[in-house]
Amino acid sequence: EVLSDGTTKCLDIDECETGADNCADVGSTCENRNGSFVCACQDGWHGTGTVCTDVDECEDANICPTGKECSNLPGSYTCICPAGEVEADDGTCVDKDECMGANMCDKTRGVNGSFASICINTVGSYTCACSKGWTGDGIQCTDINECTQGWTGFGNCDGVTDSDCNPNDAVGPFDGNLHNCLDNPDSEAKT
Repeated sequence: EVLSDGTTKCLDIDECETGADNCADVGSTCENRNGSFVCACQDGWHGTGTVCTDVDECEDANICPTGKECSNLPGSYTCICPAGEVEADDGTCVDKDECMGANMCDKTRGVNGSFASICINTVGSYTCACSKGWTGDGIQCTDINECTQGWTGFGNCDGVTDSDCNPNDAVGPFDGNLHNCLDNPDSEAKT
């Protein structure tokens, strides 16, 4: 640069600002100096500054509080609850009740409105089991037709007709739990 008195003065070029530096693209800082620059790795990175490699903080087994797992991030880390657990307000990990949200248990509804399967919460997971009157693995349940298995008047016996009852009896209304044969004083109800 030429000054007003006719002399010249050198101006520093900021290599960091112009991109003329050779610092690592990720994990480094560039510091401009008069006539030069210095590269350094940021916290969570190690190397020369021109090459910076992520430090895996999770190699330290004690970096996270008890009950949490370490998850390495570029230049950092985070402590998370293991699968099947959620973080409580106090920061500790507690079992997540998978039955309260989406799960794989059979959502088919029976005649009385109950689900074909029940969800059983376990620590870190859940299991499914078919409800009474259903058969299967809990994820897929099939209604048991009690009529074909010696119907006794209890359960989900779809298709009960007057002929399932003793002569002169009639099928009573479904009360939410069972079908009954209406007693005729002159005959015995099926049991």
